[in-house]
Amino acid sequence: MTVGQKELSWRKNDSDTKELSSFEEQTKKNNLHASKKKEEITLLKGVGPMKRKYLSQAGINTIKDIANAPTNRLSTIKGIGSAFAKQIKETAKKHLKEVNLGSFL
Repeated sequence: MTVGQKELSWRKNDSDTKELSSFEEQTKKNNLHASKKKEEITLLKGVGPMKRKYLSQAGINTIKDIANAPTNRLSTIKGIGSAFAKQIKETAKKHLKEVNLGSFL
């Protein structure tokens, strides 16, 4: 029996297949959860629960949203202001670059 045949015979067992399927599902959920964490806006310096709330009310929910939003739009959001808008926009862009570079390592 070759290695490939052993693998096929192992997968034929229903309980093993269910365990493998469950493991694959859990792995997908964990990867999705990790990717969502990378987008959490409170990762940005100066963005706490209140600013997160105000940003969310304005339709900005991810770091990508912040990076793509015009600075003047960010500055009109309660609790943000023009100086902080520039700061978080630049920080968001840097964060996205780091996350994208990290995925290639």
